[in-house]
Amino acid sequence: MVYYSKITPSWALDNAELKEMAREAIDLVEGRFDNVRESSDGPNVSDLKVGDYYMGTVKAVFDYGAFVDIGCGKDGLLHVSHLSDDKIIEDAREIISVGKKIKVHIVSVDYPNVKFELSTKRRDGSRLEDLKNGMELEGKVSRIMSWGAFIDVGFEKDGLLHVTRIQDEVVKDVHDVLKVGQQIKAHVVHLDRKKQTFGLSMRSIQADRHLDYLHGDKKPKNH
Repeated sequence: MVYYSKITPSWALDNAELKEMAREAIDLVEGRFDNVRESSDGPNVSDLKVGDYYMGTVKAVFDYGAFVDIGCGKDGLLHVSHLSDDKIIEDAREIISVGKKIKVHIVSVDYPNVKFELSTKRRDGSRLEDLKNGMELEGKVSRIMSWGAFIDVGFEKDGLLHVTRIQDEVVKDVHDVLKVGQQIKAHVVHLDRKKQTFGLSMRSIQADRHLDYLHGDKKPKNH
């Protein structure tokens, strides 16, 4: 395992593995997920709770809505009336398509018949526009991947906590330090309002400056 000290000057670090992980971190928080595989682990329908968020894949689309796979072996119904906060959608096929990855939350569960309904509407009115770089947040780990985790902080989208941002020492396996449902504190390190994505970090500010430098900054940031 590779370690580096929080007091080591970032310009003295010359580790190819760390540099590659740093580049990957920036790619991911900026929304470049084309080559990323999602974990096959998912909840059971009996574990679903109203209000919980999940990332899902659209499996079928009809005018009245879509069926979304959230990894529990049964697709949930995303009704057309739950597709948008801002406008009325007459036909779900106008805005979503098969294969699209979307964030949804549970609005109802029929446990005896193993059925559940989903929504993409904001759960509590929070908007991504309220976020600021450096803002400290409390959230819950919603999904764990090989390269990091997604954190539900109450906004319409989850924040990305890359493996390189979990702690000051390099983490080889995310499952060693995080679990789904775990409550954490983190601060915003990247915010792209146009792409509607944001990255989080649990590391110290100094360690984050080192990682940013490894990505290509000419000198450590002093803010």
